[in-house]
Amino acid sequence: MDKEKAYSDILQSSLTLFSLYGYDGVSLSDIYKAAKVSASAFKSFFENKQAVYSAIWEEYFGNLYNALKDAAIYRPTPEDYERDVYGTIFSIFTVVQSYSIKFPEFFAVLKSIQFAPEKSEAKKLCSAYYDILINLLSDTFFDIGKIHGTIQGNESSLANSLISQINCNIDLEPAKFTRRFMHGIFC
Repeated sequence: MDKEKAYSDILQSSLTLFSLYGYDGVSLSDIYKAAKVSASAFKSFFENKQAVYSAIWEEYFGNLYNALKDAAIYRPTPEDYERDVYGTIFSIFTVVQSYSIKFPEFFAVLKSIQFAPEKSEAKKLCSAYYDILINLLSDTFFDIGKIHGTIQGNESSLANSLISQINCNIDLEPAKFTRRFMHGIFC
């Protein structure tokens, strides 16, 4: 087996296992068996389970983040409801929903982290990525708060709430999700 294929098989098999059983539910021997590689072949790429888990986050998170960076830009147009906050939330949801369809296994891993215990190994390994996501969305809500003062001071809470709501409602039609979320933040 060539090195590139072995690396790809290990990464993909690990992702599949983590998406099905969570980080703690997967052992190195599970990964070896699923990827059809020996322990020494695995060790030629990754030192341990933490390293392959981190590599998965490095591989997949950047695509989501780059797409969200553009979608999360708030362009104030308070006179046009569809393009103002509604348009920003709609864009964010649409990007994440599209990502969840294109990369369902990584999306399952991403969702699981939100509810992982704070001191869990999985949470520790990817907390920097999750923080990047929350900071991006907090910045969006900070910009929204400059125009819509009622949300000022709640930027981080709204960012966490948005991620939670998206994770729980990923199958909703984007306009329906956006209306529900908007109703919650402007009540």
